[in-house]
Amino acid sequence: MRAVRGDVLLVTREGAGIWARSVRRDGDSVAYIDRESGGEKRIPQAGLDGIVYPVQRGKQYAAEDVEKKIETIRKLMGRHQALTRPLNEMLQQWEALTRPLPELDTAVKAVSEAFDAGARDARAYRKACIDLDMLAYKDVNGSCAGKIRAEKERIRRDYVAVNIARLQQMAGRGATTPESFVAMKRIAGPLEDAAQETDRAGISAIMSAARQDAMASGFRQVDALSAQGISLNSYLRCSSLLLLLKDEVAGGAAEKAEAEKRLVALRAHAASRLADYFFSGEGFPLAKEDREAAERAARFSARVTFKSRPLEERAMLIPLASPGNISLGAHFRIPFRAVFNSIPATNCVYGLTILIPGARIAHEHTRRLPCFSLSGARADFELEEDFSSLPADFEPGADRQGRCWVYAVLSRLVSEPDAPQEEWLDVSRGCQLPLSGGRGY
Repeated sequence: MRAVRGDVLLVTREGAGIWARSVRRDGDSVAYIDRESGGEKRIPQAGLDGIVYPVQRGKQYAAEDVEKKIETIRKLMGRHQALTRPLNEMLQQWEALTRPLPELDTAVKAVSEAFDAGARDARAYRKACIDLDMLAYKDVNGSCAGKIRAEKERIRRDYVAVNIARLQQMAGRGATTPESFVAMKRIAGPLEDAAQETDRAGISAIMSAARQDAMASGFRQVDALSAQGISLNSYLRCSSLLLLLKDEVAGGAAEKAEAEKRLVALRAHAASRLADYFFSGEGFPLAKEDREAAERAARFSARVTFKSRPLEERAMLIPLASPGNISLGAHFRIPFRAVFNSIPATNCVYGLTILIPGARIAHEHTRRLPCFSLSGARADFELEEDFSSLPADFEPGADRQGRCWVYAVLSRLVSEPDAPQEEWLDVSRGCQLPLSGGRGY
């Protein structure tokens, strides 16, 4: 009577072994499906010396539960030597849970070696943790649990030590610039999450000193540029620095207020000296043709601020032509102009995010824009849309006057390259455009 995986072994007090497909307790008896006949049978609980259950694939067992199962089987083997063979087969199933699986051991080693051979940065650390967590999930018997925990802790300590050293090296190169501080900040953020309290204190001290250097360095750069005289280019460069200081470097209200104060003064100075440009409250330098385009756009499009969406206002988005009533079932093109109040980063990826309020749920998607360069403070590009990404059952939602709208927003990509889903941040207010109430009408 050999064991078949999944079968239960019933051991009677008389020393008989019964293989069952399934077992359930029913009052004072045990009902089971006999393996040989396939029929349901019953046996009084008092007539049983033990029930030996098989190991279930994919189920995780606590170590103490496994030990109890093993001890029970060994006691039954001592009392019923005639059942040594089937009981031993069941014993081997449970004892296997106490031994490491060779493939898991090899996989843990591979994760460790990959981390050690790589950049040992936040992305590598995150990947190693995810990989080890997946191996822990596969380790149903917990035989590698201790090794996985130990390796995860070793990798954490190594990641923290290596990146604290990187921060110290970056801080020790001389005066920290705003740009280098932002690079340090990208390292320090996830590092603090992984570090323990004593290491977090050290990271905080490094970043605090670097922040002070970066603020002072940024203000010196602004003063040096301003001393050379105001031009559109110098205005955009100074504005970029001050916005960076205010949004990314400043660590407290006083530092933010100082950067904001200088930004207001810069915009006022530029407005008084650059007669060819009108400066909006957000610091957008609008040439005559930009103002005229904005005035024309105001006849068919409103600028909208979404209170529920984060906004890093770096551009004014202007539709250059009226699309008429946009239909969800039709292809259309709209030329746009973006006027910037700072110089876009060279590696920045921009897109046009399309938002449509829905009758049941809103829809949103983003179209990546080709790389563009500024002409003065502006860039022109085109939105080409056919709403092919809309769900088939999507219906737009109407406002209180029964009108439907679609909104276009300039946004920049902020997610990591290996992120499972793209994440975009609004850098302009929304352009409200009329939308017909259904598909193809």
